[in-house]
Amino acid sequence: MVANLIRRKRELGELAEEQLENFCLKYLHYFFPKICPNNITELDREWRMLRNVDFSFDQNKTPDIIDFWKHVQDLRNGDESQTFPTLCELVKKLLCLPHSSAAVERLFSAINIMKTKLRNRISTTTIKGVLHTKSEITDCYSFEATENHMKKFNKNMYDFKNKNECENIEEPLITSVAKFSLQNIECLQTLADTETRIVQIHRAVRSFDAAMKVAQTRMDNRSFRPNVENCRDFAQQDLIDEVATIQSRVTFMLSELDAAENIKTGLMQTRGILEREIMLKRQTC
Repeated sequence: MVANLIRRKRELGELAEEQLENFCLKYLHYFFPKICPNNITELDREWRMLRNVDFSFDQNKTPDIIDFWKHVQDLRNGDESQTFPTLCELVKKLLCLPHSSAAVERLFSAINIMKTKLRNRISTTTIKGVLHTKSEITDCYSFEATENHMKKFNKNMYDFKNKNECENIEEPLITSVAKFSLQNIECLQTLADTETRIVQIHRAVRSFDAAMKVAQTRMDNRSFRPNVENCRDFAQQDLIDEVATIQSRVTFMLSELDAAENIKTGLMQTRGILEREIMLKRQTC
């Protein structure tokens, strides 16, 4: 479908001024039936009404197509309803139609030529300026620099601290680095506390091991009575209760140990993500 849209857009081509004055939207319905609305009559009426609208634009500056249709979309009737709803909806879809990928590939090739390994920290603003310069000044030999151009070539063009645009770009990056650094410090502190907790749990489990051995040995000695009927007196019952208590405490400690190990694993993953983000932000700055 995308390939068909590109082909049909090429078939439509650029219209001459005379063709544009007598242009009918039925041609768009022929080329783009899935995009055009079903109410062609209303669409054609809005198109013909648009030709009679007096737009007060600056004569020295031709408006961009996006700005023009934004202005058209903001037009309202007396009841605050949109004047050209169907037409504006169609134009939005037409402006989203894909172009040939050759122009995009040429743009990426130009960026790869500029942003090399030796200039891997070149800013996006500089790349944008160079691309605009290459598109506007195709012939550098016949280009005539005006007095306004010469005034801008001074030391301030290299002083990024005096440029509001660069400050607006760098300040959020510096703020992000500081934010990620604080989060990383908190993560490291929590990780250290968790590791200390794991060591304490291991020590507690080992301390219960000796008590368990003593209680089980005493209980086995009292239970092993050859040719004598076993009786459960108070001392025997106390030993049984002690063994059960130690077993429950050890089970609880082991569950706490598993939870602490899971928390440690998650904190280590978070630490890796934060350190990677800090590295990327610092390279961007």
